[in-house]
Amino acid sequence: MSFNYGGLHYYVHSPVPSLLSRDPLKFY
Repeated sequence: MSFNYGGLHYYVHSPVPSLLSRDPLKFY
């Protein structure tokens, strides 16, 4: 769950549309 939370946290605080922010489902 830590990885999922960390990914979501990064997605919310992402200043630029990176690959991680464009595909939030990848964290799940």
